[in-house]
Amino acid sequence: SLVTSRMKLDMLLLHEEDLLGFLQDLRASNKAYVSLRSCTLTPLEPAVTTQSVVPHLQSQCTVDLIAIKKAKQT
Repeated sequence: SLVTSRMKLDMLLLHEEDLLGFLQDLRASNKAYVSLRSCTLTPLEPAVTTQSVVPHLQSQCTVDLIAIKKAKQT
């Protein structure tokens, strides 16, 4: 039977490619089929900070992880 787990992701990103890389790594894990249901990228206001690396985007995504569950043998 198929088992679906919904995962909500809320991440701060330096660049759009960070999100694509994360999703690619998730798919490469081969634990489940990854189905991206929705994703919104929002630019962040420039922050005055002493940190050299600051996020420029916020992502809010919904992902379904679909796996096949083996039937119990009786």
